[in-house]
Amino acid sequence: MQPDLDSESGGLVSTGHQDAKLPPTRSGVRAFSLTFWSVSLDLYRYAGETAWRSRFRILAVLAALVAVEFFVIRFGDQAVMAWIESWRTGEVARLATWLSHLGKFHLIPLGLVVGIWLWSEIRHRTDGRIALGAAVVAMVWAGIIVQLPKFIFGRPRPHFNLPDQFAWFHPEWNSFPSGHAAHWFALVGALWAFSPRLSLMVTPLAIIASLARVVALAHYPSDIIAGAAFGLFLGLFLGFSAAMINRNRNRPKGLE
Repeated sequence: MQPDLDSESGGLVSTGHQDAKLPPTRSGVRAFSLTFWSVSLDLYRYAGETAWRSRFRILAVLAALVAVEFFVIRFGDQAVMAWIESWRTGEVARLATWLSHLGKFHLIPLGLVVGIWLWSEIRHRTDGRIALGAAVVAMVWAGIIVQLPKFIFGRPRPHFNLPDQFAWFHPEWNSFPSGHAAHWFALVGALWAFSPRLSLMVTPLAIIASLARVVALAHYPSDIIAGAAFGLFLGLFLGFSAAMINRNRNRPKGLE
């Protein structure tokens, strides 16, 4: 059984009533901080446990994804880029560049989370607090983690007009995988556990922003696939971990 918010405050509440609320004092701020870190640790713990229980399925999915990526890199990327070049005009390029800014600095996805949080508060859906917090965590980690393979693989972007290659540890070449796609689809995955309808509403924006990166010659299709798959997996794990925390916190007091 998960302890309630008051019991997590480290004994800061002296009253014996479980439903007593903390006053807005320094002890209340400290209690909020302790609760925040407790929820964060629970989020990572549940995600790790879920990943470990599903490790064989995850490995199978990863193997399938590697096979798809190899096929797309070997046979699909250059064909798709040549097809785009056949109809890409200056106006299309400018539109694609503008649309790709939907993920620029990741402000729009984060702004969507803030908007959804306000909507859930207005509708008194307190379960959205942890779930949307998980969405923010998923997007932040997606944006951070993809920087490592970008540095390792060292793939030049299409607009560099260089032969497609993996130069390995070339910091100026950072096309693979797409950080925009990882960021957007981490939001899609995390929202799915909270509200599948909201997730489906955000998905078109994620697809448009990701495809625009290809048309803008910022990424190859395989970059988008890799980034989107990674972000989606991370978002789903953290999103469903948040859902498990909500279920445990809403469980009746007498149940273990």
